[in-house]
Amino acid sequence: MSWLRSINDRRFWGAGVAVAAIAALVLALTGGGADKPSTASAATGTSSSATAAAAAVPYNGPEKKLPHTLAAPKIKKGFKYKLGYMSIYAAIPSLAAVNKGARDETKRLGGTFILKDGQLNPDKQASQINELISQHVDAIAVYPVNPAALLPGIKKARKAGIKIVMEDTPPIAGQPLIPGSSTNILQGRDTAEYSIAQGAAKADPKGKFVSLGLAIPVPLLQYGLKRGIYWAQKFGMKNLGTVNTSQDTANGAGAAMTTILAKYPDVTTVLAYNDQAAGAAASVARASGKTNVKVWGDNGEPVAIKQIQAGRVFGTYNSDFTSIGRLQAIAVYDLLTKQNLPLPKQVSVGGQAVTKANAGSVDPLGSKGPLPTLGK
Repeated sequence: MSWLRSINDRRFWGAGVAVAAIAALVLALTGGGADKPSTASAATGTSSSATAAAAAVPYNGPEKKLPHTLAAPKIKKGFKYKLGYMSIYAAIPSLAAVNKGARDETKRLGGTFILKDGQLNPDKQASQINELISQHVDAIAVYPVNPAALLPGIKKARKAGIKIVMEDTPPIAGQPLIPGSSTNILQGRDTAEYSIAQGAAKADPKGKFVSLGLAIPVPLLQYGLKRGIYWAQKFGMKNLGTVNTSQDTANGAGAAMTTILAKYPDVTTVLAYNDQAAGAAASVARASGKTNVKVWGDNGEPVAIKQIQAGRVFGTYNSDFTSIGRLQAIAVYDLLTKQNLPLPKQVSVGGQAVTKANAGSVDPLGSKGPLPTLGK
């Protein structure tokens, strides 16, 4: 399975690209159509006809049929268990939110939570899964740096009767589960791209957009780029092209934005691959006098929400990272207590688009979750 290849490079993570290091993807991805409109607020100042046109495109993409949550389990009084939680890199804000969601829910359900920080090191994670087996945990929830490196450990854990729950592995709806795992909780990348495109089209009807991507071959980001272009065009926007940065840094994104403004002087919207890139691109646009260019990020980082409130970045997508961890913990409890089974193979958590109109009322990274999502 080609999605078992992984990328282990710290450059991908400085901007909060929390889902980028999983290389659990096939590059040639297809995706379908479109779902119910997001509950996120549109930007102010757009016409009712533009809003109606944007809302007219329903979501029927690959995440359409996936559940957004799990049923609340019945707590069994006196039931004790140990959950080993393997984070890909606990220092990243989005992943810290995932870890907190899992820890808090595990504690609420009566379990003991053991965190292992992989620090983007597949060898470290391979060692950590053996440590958890030796600690006789009852279940392991894991976001792998390299899924292939964990296959022997997962096989050993399953032989010991340990339940396995995944996060974003693989991260695209419809792909098969990693061998030995029971369910997979997804961030919902396609839902995010749909919601961003919907918000962008409402704010900039028939606008001319450029995608600001990352040249380093991170499959999930490549998928997001492709789906972002697809959805924006569905909403009636015109794609002028794509400009990639070779560095996952603010300086790299700023240089890419300079290229965008020079190569595509008519650009009115820029769709950046994450929030840090959006912040850098927006700064370059302002410095160049292009204050009409609307720049969108992705992830819902706290700094991005503040930039939106200040009018520096136009919008982002606030992914419900907290609920990813919470649902992993619930899935573990269901498996151990044999309730609400069988679990769905995949759950797409979702989130909401954010502009200045609703930035003051959102919780970054789904800190209090759950967030509104498509179909809810």
